[in-house]
Amino acid sequence: MFSGNYDDNEGYSVKKVDRPQTVAIVGSGAVGCYYGARLYEVGHKVRFYMRGQHLEASKAAGLNVTSIDGDIDISPEDLEVFGSTESMGKVDWILVALKSFSLEAIPSLIKPLLSPKCRVLVVMNGLIEDDLIQMIKEMIQGEPKSDQNDTVPLDCCKALYGGMAFLCSNRIAPGRIEHSYAGKYSSSYQKRLKSSTIVSTTLSLRF
Repeated sequence: MFSGNYDDNEGYSVKKVDRPQTVAIVGSGAVGCYYGARLYEVGHKVRFYMRGQHLEASKAAGLNVTSIDGDIDISPEDLEVFGSTESMGKVDWILVALKSFSLEAIPSLIKPLLSPKCRVLVVMNGLIEDDLIQMIKEMIQGEPKSDQNDTVPLDCCKALYGGMAFLCSNRIAPGRIEHSYAGKYSSSYQKRLKSSTIVSTTLSLRF
């Protein structure tokens, strides 16, 4: 999905993707908007879930990201912004960039976006993907809470990734993001096969 390139000597460069994906940003703050804007920049179809003044300002004037790696402006005509995840439709990827205190709200927020082919990428302050997987199994798949719950496959999406974002990004005003340092995302995920074998994959990205 990701086609931004970073070279230690030449810095960041943009390479348009051959196969654009549809990406939902759930948690469009300083981190979610930065990564969402970078994904938009390389050609993906990005849908932002926003609230309050941030939503209204972005609808009116678009999304502006000033960055050490090059600024991005998404005009209000091109910006796909929603006040509810229920109106966003199914997507190929979900990027969750909420604060950890919003953990319990995530299953209901992402449920309308999920499909068996969808992948979920979690960028939160704390490695909480195991907790989120259990909550999704209970709240979306209807699996009862038990000691055997961790053997139940996560079948409402293709995979769930959890990791950390290494960057300094701030929302300086509604609809305006300032990125001042770094941008690397490091992630890993576990995918349970029908044989109950666990396959682990590590993902390292630089936007």
